[in-house]
Amino acid sequence: MKKKARHLLDTSALAAHFLHAPGDRAVGACLDEGAAVCALTTVEFAALLKRLSVEPKTVARVWELYRDVLVDVLAVDEPVAALATQLQRESTDRLPLADACIAACAACHDLGLFHCDHHFKSLPRRVRCTDIRVGG
Repeated sequence: MKKKARHLLDTSALAAHFLHAPGDRAVGACLDEGAAVCALTTVEFAALLKRLSVEPKTVARVWELYRDVLVDVLAVDEPVAALATQLQRESTDRLPLADACIAACAACHDLGLFHCDHHFKSLPRRVRCTDIRVGG
C-alpha cells in the first residue's frame, strides 16, 4: 500500500537535505513519514544542482533517488494557481511566484510546508509552514 503524503517539501528543504545543511535531519524525518513536492520544485532543484556544477547524469540520478522516496510530485493546477495568486496578494512581504505556487500546493493538499526560506514567514496562517532550521 502506497504511503500517504503528510508534508510538502519546498525546494529549500530538499536542498538542505542534499547539502547536509541545517535542517537536513528534519527533512529526512519528513521523507520517512511521507513527503511530496510541488512540480515546480523539480525545476528549481535541477537548476540548483546545475549552479553547483553537478554533471547532468548525476543530476538525473540524484532526482531518481529522491523520486524513489517521495510519495508524490503534485501539479500546479487551476485551484493551486488561484490560491497562489491570493497568497501573493495577502502576503505581508514579497512572495516570488514559485514560492507562492509551492505554498498554495501545500495548502490545497492540506500538507504542512517544510522550508528554510524567509519568504514563507509572510504567509497567512492557513498555510502551515515549518522552518526546518528552527522547527517552527
